Amino acid sequence: MKTLTDPSWIWTEKQDDAPDIYRCFRCEFDVTAEDMKGDVDLLCAADSLFEIFLNGTRLPVTQCADVPGEKTMTRIEVKKYLHQGTNLIASRVHYLKTDFFTYCCGRPGFCAGLVTKDRCITETGPLWKCAPDPAYLSGARKKVTEQLGFTFQFDATRDVPWTRPGFDDSAWRHAAIPDFPEVKRRLRLTPLPEERPAPPAKVVQTGWLKRTGGATAAECVSSDYLQSRLPEDIVAGINVSENVFACGITLTKDRSALLRFEAPPDGTDGLYVIFDLGRETTGFLTFTVEAESGTVIDIAYGEHLDDGRVRARIQERNFADRYICCGGVNSFTHSLRRIAGRCIEMHFTNTRKSVVLHYAGMIPLELPLPEKPPFRSSDRLFDRVWQTAERTLRLCMHDHYEDCPWREQALYACDSRNQILYGYYRWGNYDFAAASIELLGKSLRSDGNLPIIAPTKRNDMLSIPSFTLAWISELYEYFLYSGQTALVEKFLPAADKIIDRALARRDGNSRLFLPPEGTKIWNFYEWSGNLSRLDVACQLPYNLLLREALLAAAFLHRNGGDSARADFLQSEAEFLGQNAEKSFRDDRRGGYRTSPEENNILDEYTQALMLCQDLVPDDMLPRLLENLGNKSMVPLTFSAMLCMVRGLMNAGGKGDELIWKYLSVYEPLVLSGATSLWETARGANDFRFAGSLCHGWSSVHVYWAGAGVLGIHPLEPGFRRFSVAPHPGHLDRAEGTVPTPKGDIRVSWSRERDGLIVAVDHPEELMLVFSAPETTVFKEISDNGKILERER
Repeated sequence: MKTLTDPSWIWTEKQDDAPDIYRCFRCEFDVTAEDMKGDVDLLCAADSLFEIFLNGTRLPVTQCADVPGEKTMTRIEVKKYLHQGTNLIASRVHYLKTDFFTYCCGRPGFCAGLVTKDRCITETGPLWKCAPDPAYLSGARKKVTEQLGFTFQFDATRDVPWTRPGFDDSAWRHAAIPDFPEVKRRLRLTPLPEERPAPPAKVVQTGWLKRTGGATAAECVSSDYLQSRLPEDIVAGINVSENVFACGITLTKDRSALLRFEAPPDGTDGLYVIFDLGRETTGFLTFTVEAESGTVIDIAYGEHLDDGRVRARIQERNFADRYICCGGVNSFTHSLRRIAGRCIEMHFTNTRKSVVLHYAGMIPLELPLPEKPPFRSSDRLFDRVWQTAERTLRLCMHDHYEDCPWREQALYACDSRNQILYGYYRWGNYDFAAASIELLGKSLRSDGNLPIIAPTKRNDMLSIPSFTLAWISELYEYFLYSGQTALVEKFLPAADKIIDRALARRDGNSRLFLPPEGTKIWNFYEWSGNLSRLDVACQLPYNLLLREALLAAAFLHRNGGDSARADFLQSEAEFLGQNAEKSFRDDRRGGYRTSPEENNILDEYTQALMLCQDLVPDDMLPRLLENLGNKSMVPLTFSAMLCMVRGLMNAGGKGDELIWKYLSVYEPLVLSGATSLWETARGANDFRFAGSLCHGWSSVHVYWAGAGVLGIHPLEPGFRRFSVAPHPGHLDRAEGTVPTPKGDIRVSWSRERDGLIVAVDHPEELMLVFSAPETTVFKEISDNGKILERER
């Protein structure tokens, strides 16, 4: 076990804490021959963001999202970047001093330490040198979005080689040790996202531009007049094959093809190029160009070209940054903020000379995940949508689960509840799920509500009561799938606090419960009809989600040995379910009202909640399913698709038929060329033209394949007992795996003349409970290869 260094937090000056500032730190140190015999680890952290260099090489490490006062230190093995003798460690830190959905404001600081098994080679302290960053513009404070942080401007004409050995830092000051309270440190518990090879970038449009002005790079890109030109009219090729203009120009990171653009002609202000990376990507902006000194490049990124260009400016959002070239080759990577999308648009201005473009695109950043065989079935289109759903989920996983990597990268309780459940069925990745659940739990407010996102410590932020209740269900599902108790023990008291406050808001007349009130309360459920803001006192969705939380907490208490508390919660849940069914039942229309008002159109989401909790009695079920089938209710959106799928799984044969009908809404997306699943069916034009084309909550196919088509469900924590009950639908065959803490459960089945033949291979520690129609034949395969045949 390596020695854990405890380096000092350092900063430039004690009062140097303005918003959106960049600061540089560097220190030379000696490495001995003895140090090089074993591993050398770097441990580092910062508030807010940092990149770090050893002997001029940028390391693949970033700051993990966390809360102020408890910073997450990342450990990375770095011996390959060192040599015996004098070495240099350098770091650039971007301090935000502004709350965003992805960052909770703390005090500025940076710490790092290099350790071997036996000693600390170097660590941050007053001997380190520091200075304001010469190239990044500090204090501009132009936001990408309210969620994502600030845009950047980098001036390469002002840059100096401060990250490399030999740089004269005699004019730099010594670092200061801030006088704020000691910051707790903890090692990063989840894997560090890995940098993957940059994808090819295909030129899809190019030409000259005329600039009309703009206060930000995004405003300039979005308002420039574009004059499209054929590539052969503007490009003088270098290393370009004869037929490149016929088949398209593609640039790669290895510079196998370079493009020289002619100097912009009189009457124009520059040139522009738009690239397609081939599919949705999340990572670091990177490019290499040759240009004259002072050439300005405005770089925008987006998910589509529906407008013939990237949507760089949407309302107050700015999806573009600025780079000012030094003379010659400019190779640049911005690793202080992830971007996402499929398209890159570059506008070159302030130049009258030719520009040589080597590459422009992204370095993908992806979480390392276990390699698992893909799900396969007899329906190739369903498999294709499943593959797209799985990739969508991957794109929304970095420090924690995030909603959409292009516009927000934020951790919401409801979104993450869906994503975590999907992840259990694909990778297990219980530690990563725990990191998201814990970050939410640490942000719980004193009033018993979770803020809309985490991490945050702001009490004035909006709170969504339904999301607060969803967090309790997340905690329960984590225990059910992982079997791990530490997170439950830590946060079950917080769950009880939420529940007790909710139970105190009982309506004396209806005996139902009222959601919290206040200017900072947003009663949101999903993006359909009135459910996006349900401003009525008594509402069925809130009561059903409270009932779900009661049952979840009862299960956790029962497994923790507190049977009295479990019995109380169970009793409250049962009474609430019966009362809710009677109070909101609408026999005339065959369903359940969302609120007591008789004239409201029924919502599909509300019916899904009732089905999900198995509260629809037999005399109502046929009519309710018929109404769902004929689409006579307010349709639900992608965010609530998991709830509908789970609810219909409880409804039997007719329910299975409807599941396939609901899931078919994703097929047009994939058939139209989408490489990730959208936030809503309206795609990019939703939310005033800011709809995301990559959103983790839409990856429900990953769940349905494992829990529905294969039919695998845990019955006891950690899958100690599990059931297999396939929902074959129209399929003739299917196969796939579901991970468990003890190993994979593998299920394959085929439809034969006499019924369904199901083979189940599972770890011996787990017990299979057969649960399927009478026409099913099971073949249970234990780890020793023994086959047990059982008919049902």
